[in-house]
Amino acid sequence: MGEEESKEKKVHMYVAGKKVSDVEELREVLRVVREEVPGLLREIVEPLKEILGIAFATTEEEAERRAKAIARFYKELVEAGMDKEKAFLLTNRSFVNPMDLVSRAMENFWKKHPKKGEGS
Repeated sequence: MGEEESKEKKVHMYVAGKKVSDVEELREVLRVVREEVPGLLREIVEPLKEILGIAFATTEEEAERRAKAIARFYKELVEAGMDKEKAFLLTNRSFVNPMDLVSRAMENFWKKHPKKGEGS
């Protein structure tokens, strides 16, 4: 191995045209994280709360309304002449299963953010 190959490559960060030290670079990264992450989390959490609030019945009355709506949908399909099996499949696909929703969200998260040593 040549002397040049054994040397570490250093990447320097420049702010406003001035070279900054590793400590300053870390401070800058942490500042950006501190300023940006809370907003990003709010942008993710609020819609997620709304989706989960719709999918998960939080009271007995809400659960009952949801169940009746699903049953009514199925019944109307059958009464309109649709085969019972097809009506069941369509009903099953048309209403979100809360656990499937969470499972799919987690799968997508891990595809985009694989654990170290996994994925691309």
